[in-house]
Amino acid sequence: MNRRDIEKVMATRLDVPEVMVHSYVQAFLETISDRLMHGQRVSIQNFGTFKPRVQTSRPVRNPRTGEPLMLEPRVSVRFTPGKSLFERINSCTDLKSDKDSARR
Repeated sequence: MNRRDIEKVMATRLDVPEVMVHSYVQAFLETISDRLMHGQRVSIQNFGTFKPRVQTSRPVRNPRTGEPLMLEPRVSVRFTPGKSLFERINSCTDLKSDKDSARR
């Protein structure tokens, strides 16, 4: 599911025009991005928490040439699901059956 699909589902559920939902989703994502850019964590109750995480520089190798390099420090984002979301996902039988069929 991508952003466009989410907007369509929300528009149908809320019975509002997709254009309106698009602007709400855009504002929501921009708000989260802005907070993360300023080093703040974003917690959404019953859903989860987005946390910026600083990764220090570290030595790596170029897989093609084997040349040693230093990877620049960077910031990544870690998502931790909330208890409610975690329990809901783990109680879903559809995911469990997909995982079993993938093993075969």
